Amino acid sequence: MDDLTELRKDFKHIDLDAIQKVEDDIAEKSSRFYELIPQTNYRTEPVPSIANVYNLNQMMRMIYSLLYVEVATKIILGSIQNIAKMNPIDYIFNALNIKMITLTDKDAEYQLIMRYIGNSHEFQEGFVSNIFAVERRGKSKRGAIT
Repeated sequence: MDDLTELRKDFKHIDLDAIQKVEDDIAEKSSRFYELIPQTNYRTEPVPSIANVYNLNQMMRMIYSLLYVEVATKIILGSIQNIAKMNPIDYIFNALNIKMITLTDKDAEYQLIMRYIGNSHEFQEGFVSNIFAVERRGKSKRGAIT
């Protein structure tokens, strides 16, 4: 019985109205989020509030993914719209401000990639036709792509 009395004393210091206001605010903002970005996995059940850091981070990752899809879609649509003026791949590379360079067998990146392929794959002659490096315009640091 003394424990119950102690718990009641502890709860007197808690502002339940403030907690309820915060929970209502979270529920309202979560509802607005789900209106803007509907979720198919909540068709038959109520959508939960985004009330913890894990769920918030998941939704932020989803938003970033949607933004990347939006940018990619706009670049592809732009390349299609300008197809009469330039090659779509050239348009995309220009939009991303990158250029592709064919590596020769004398380049360090080429040798490293060939060594990696030789160590990790049963190498067959003619398996590799070209190795390219992608470079941002104005920067000399290259990232190799096979």
